[in-house]
Amino acid sequence: MKKLIILTALILLSGNAFANEPARIAVVDMQKLSDLSTASIGIKDQAKKERDKYQASISKEEEQLRKEEAKLQEQRTILTSENFAEKSRQFKDKVAKVQRDFQEKRAAQEEMLKKSFEQVNRVTYAIIDDLAKEEGFDITIPASQIFYYDKKFDITEKVLVRLNEKLPQLQKTDDSKPKAKSEKTSSDKGKTTSKKKE
Repeated sequence: MKKLIILTALILLSGNAFANEPARIAVVDMQKLSDLSTASIGIKDQAKKERDKYQASISKEEEQLRKEEAKLQEQRTILTSENFAEKSRQFKDKVAKVQRDFQEKRAAQEEMLKKSFEQVNRVTYAIIDDLAKEEGFDITIPASQIFYYDKKFDITEKVLVRLNEKLPQLQKTDDSKPKAKSEKTSSDKGKTTSKKKE
């Protein structure tokens, strides 16, 4: 943290020394964007549904395995030691497979969640870049990395408005990039052209 503050100070000082004018700073509260943007809220809601579904599936599978284990124990007195050992091995293999399947499913869900937020972040960074060009900012710093700043430097609300307009919800395309609501796919454009010709 100290190194970051010192680095920021050096950047600002270098701006003063070589450009003879203070560097223009903007601050963005990334956590606020994550909490309030409609795309992020949608991602979190969907993730919760997936987790609930995942947990319900685990509970159901655990209940089934408990029943199978109880049934196996009941058969212990009527099975030969070799048969019981074999059935016990099969049951353990099944438990291990169920555990692996759930771990893989959980990892896939986490990876999808990560990629979803990466898509939102790409759009966010592009919006910040546009604002920097429009308003002449030299440096944009995350609010989480600053102990104190004047609210006049805060552009979070401007970013949030544009983010909600450009990406009201996450829409996946074939190349896994977010699609702004105003964009049309090439196939849609082709359909429009063919209608006009007809």
